[in-house]
Amino acid sequence: MLGAGTLHSSETRAEGVARELLAIRGWKTTRPPKGNLLWKNEYRDYPELLEALSGRGKQGLGGDGYPDFILIDSDTQRPLLVGETKAAHGDIRKAIKEAQDYSTGLLDRGMKVLAAGVAGDD
Repeated sequence: MLGAGTLHSSETRAEGVARELLAIRGWKTTRPPKGNLLWKNEYRDYPELLEALSGRGKQGLGGDGYPDFILIDSDTQRPLLVGETKAAHGDIRKAIKEAQDYSTGLLDRGMKVLAAGVAGDD
């Protein structure tokens, strides 16, 4: 019999899955300049990203966008992928939709990015 904690999934675990998937594909999962990955609000150190995500909040109330992660090209410092994670497997469509919504702000400024959703912890 499994304990209650064994069945518990969390967004933190989904973030770990996202990090592993990127590492498997050869991306450095540390923050630039040594790596390629910005987590949560770390993008705020990049004025171009800050401007693109301004007013792109999840609730549609004019707040700033807050994607879970942004993959950055280490040579050009340009965003390549915007990602959103969700704890439950059943929330994959929600994760993808939110990542797409965030990516729209970047696309509107001529930055070609992919949107990715990760849901669940395995």
